[in-house]
Amino acid sequence: MKNQNDIIISAVFAVIGIGLSIAFFFMKREPVAPPSPQKVVTSKLELPAGAVTFSNGLQGGGAAGSPAGFGGGAPGVPGGGRPGAAGMATMGGPGAAGPSMTGVDR
Repeated sequence: MKNQNDIIISAVFAVIGIGLSIAFFFMKREPVAPPSPQKVVTSKLELPAGAVTFSNGLQGGGAAGSPAGFGGGAPGVPGGGRPGAAGMATMGGPGAAGPSMTGVDR
């Protein structure tokens, strides 16, 4: 009986193998051809006429040391802190008037 079981198992695996081989063959992906590249423009480029303006400030109204668009925060710190920061300046006390200017020539 053992030989008959071996024949049955071998036949089942052979049928499954043939079925999988056929399935893999017909389900294979076809390679996709990449599109042809676009033509590179090699003609001479004409630049538009532009007016150059010189100024002493940064574009966007920023101060030196802070990103454009963010004004200063805490008093006495150029561009420091976040805009409208709540800190010692709003609580009163020694820091409310800003840093001390004693001994500084104006």
